[in-house]
Amino acid sequence: MCWVCVVGRISSPFDSQPEVWPNREGAMKVIERYQNSYMRDEKRNVNQERFTMQMVTKARDQLKKMKHDNREDELNLLMFVCMQNNSLSIDLNAEELKDFDKFVENKLKEVGCKIETLD
Repeated sequence: MCWVCVVGRISSPFDSQPEVWPNREGAMKVIERYQNSYMRDEKRNVNQERFTMQMVTKARDQLKKMKHDNREDELNLLMFVCMQNNSLSIDLNAEELKDFDKFVENKLKEVGCKIETLD
C-alpha cells in the first residue's frame, strides 16, 4: 500500500490557513511514518557499513595469515633444498638470510624440545 501526502500552503488573500488534504492528522501520520522509516533505514545503513568493515578486516587478517603461511612454506622448502645439497647454493639478500636463519633456529629448537620429551 502506498500513501501520498502533499503538504503545502496555498496562499489566498481570503484565507490565511494552509489547506491540507485529506486532513491535518492524516498528513501528520504520514510524515511521522516517513520519519520513522528514515530512522530505520539509517540504522540499517550503519549496520551494513559496520558489517562491511568487519568483512574487510576479516579479509585483511586472512590475507596476512596466508602470506605468513606461504613464507613459512617457502622457508621450509629452502631448508630442505639446502639440506639435500649440503650447501646454501641459492642467492639470498641480507633480509632473506636473516629470515632463513631465524626460521632454522626455531626448527632446531622445536626438534630439541621433541627430543627432550622422548628422553
